[in-house]
Amino acid sequence: RLTALIESGLRRERGAGAPESTIEPFPKRGRWGRRDDETSGTIAVLHREQEDTVEALRDTAVLGHPDERVRAALESEVPFESFTFENYFAGKANSFTVALGKAVAENPGREYSPFFLYGDVGTGKTHLINAIANHVQKKYRDFRVGYVSAGRFARRLREAVHDKQLSAFRESYCHCELLVFDDTQFLAGHDDVQEEFFHIFNALQVESRQIILAADKAPD
Repeated sequence: RLTALIESGLRRERGAGAPESTIEPFPKRGRWGRRDDETSGTIAVLHREQEDTVEALRDTAVLGHPDERVRAALESEVPFESFTFENYFAGKANSFTVALGKAVAENPGREYSPFFLYGDVGTGKTHLINAIANHVQKKYRDFRVGYVSAGRFARRLREAVHDKQLSAFRESYCHCELLVFDDTQFLAGHDDVQEEFFHIFNALQVESRQIILAADKAPD
């Protein structure tokens, strides 16, 4: 359930003393009015695999320098095309989670939206969510696929507010058939960014679009 995804710092605290938003209100249209308790989804975890599986992934030639290339993908907001299911080496501990990821990719926006993936640093979350996005782009060529990190999203939001381009910022994400949101844990402590993200989240949910979130912490 969505309420489980946004606990432990992933949702804005609404108690006394919470800072007031400086961002103009999201347009109040009926299709953006979904309640949290109407939303369900799937939560999956990636475990740290045995050393031989980790080494196999580390030695994959297509990865090159993954950290640098992933950063470039995040800045472009386009999935990292070299991260695919074909070069994702899943051991026994993660076979079920990878199977879920493939199910999401086959039928986006259906049973597994939102799809929340968590696991420690280095367990392959970014690879898996990019593999899903790349498969969707290949199978559904008319789909608009967005890929963004929490940090990039926050920077773009602040720039949009400064430049008075908030409507264009919102539309750039609300038009996606699939939105992949990485490093979700970094929303913690950024109340205005959280508020804006969950308006966009709800807009996509109402339209039965696919949402994928990844974080390094479980949604306790």
